[in-house]
Amino acid sequence: MKERERITFCKQLAQISRAGIGFEEGIGLVAEGKKEKYINRTRIVEQLAHGENLVDVLEQEGLFSPEVLEMIRVGMDTGNIEEVFNELAAYYERDLSIKDQIKTAFYYPLILGSMLLVVMSILIIKVLPIFKEVFEGMGIAATGFTKWLFDAGQFIGIGIIVIMVLGWFLVFAGNFCIRFSKTKKLWDKLTESNQLMEMIDLIRLTSMISLLLKNGQDLESALARGEDFVKQKRVKEKVNICRTEFIASVDLMESLNKSELFKPFIRKSLVLSMKSGSLDGSFKEAADYYEETLEKVLVKKLLIIEPLSVGMISLIIGSVLLAVMFPLMNLMNTLS
Repeated sequence: MKERERITFCKQLAQISRAGIGFEEGIGLVAEGKKEKYINRTRIVEQLAHGENLVDVLEQEGLFSPEVLEMIRVGMDTGNIEEVFNELAAYYERDLSIKDQIKTAFYYPLILGSMLLVVMSILIIKVLPIFKEVFEGMGIAATGFTKWLFDAGQFIGIGIIVIMVLGWFLVFAGNFCIRFSKTKKLWDKLTESNQLMEMIDLIRLTSMISLLLKNGQDLESALARGEDFVKQKRVKEKVNICRTEFIASVDLMESLNKSELFKPFIRKSLVLSMKSGSLDGSFKEAADYYEETLEKVLVKKLLIIEPLSVGMISLIIGSVLLAVMFPLMNLMNTLS
């Protein structure tokens, strides 16, 4: 299911709950005249009409993970379901925002690289033959790098186009294959030591723990369920150490220090907020901090890539033009 569709669905369920009408009636109103693509609201309404529980129906439809379903169940039992769905929508929006930032950081250099290759191809395939004809018409003998460019230009241009097409094919093929479980596991294994991916996991972890604590879960349960949203092996190990130590000692600072799960200043903030009874808010602030840090890292990478790409384009175009212009300048000097 598309993330945007899941976010919309959570917001709709929160609105239905706020309106004080039954989920069967509310979802039926939303589904009326709507083309169903990712979420079959009509089927959900039919199952609810047969007396099935909302959580069981959502589980059958495979719309949420078991951890989220349990959270929804607790929300329904405590009468806090509207806030649960609003918090879930906020969690998925944060997750989607992170994915969009990663995509931008990934595709931007690819697009710049493609532009570089296109410019090179046009220059070599279209422009160089014109200069070659000029040289031949004026009786100028090309030597060195200029001669090599004239002789191999056509092959170089075609090779560049092939490389560009192959590169984009691999990107789209990889993006398609990663949707399947086996290739997704391979991708997770390849990126398990990536600091950027670990930061994304920390955002997901702190966001989910905040959400769980806000909805009545204790810290031990929140850590256990939050671990299920973590993908990186090293982060999982740290969460497990933190939870184990917390069960053994009930000392949050000690367990955080031994696991080294978060930065020191975040650990101190969490301990203070636990004493003041605002632990969920402190975890949310930690999520905000990691999200801001991730954004800064990605922006920094993009700021490095852009001037490098422009510099490479300028260098290559300049080299080709100089290779062509020097023989002409020599001829002009000879004639004068």
